[in-house]
Amino acid sequence: MYFPNAITPNGDGINDKFTVYGNKKVDNVISMTIYDRWGEELFIEKNFPVNDTHHGWDGFFDGKVMQPGVYVYVVFVEFIDGTVREYVGDLTILL
Repeated sequence: MYFPNAITPNGDGINDKFTVYGNKKVDNVISMTIYDRWGEELFIEKNFPVNDTHHGWDGFFDGKVMQPGVYVYVVFVEFIDGTVREYVGDLTILL
């Protein structure tokens, strides 16, 4: 599993989204939720494949790009053997 630790949502096509990366042992991302430092839910997406940059958080909330800073992610991943694992970490928005 790999989770980027920073994104730059500036529209240049490089590191614009936070998504989940994994190997062939990963079956599905059950859910990915992003929170601000006060615990407000900013984004949630469910049931999507790993390594797909069409899925993930683009750094926006309510139509506006979030301020530079640290945000928390909680991701639940299902592996091909049926096990589910929770990953929690942080990512930074850089502009």
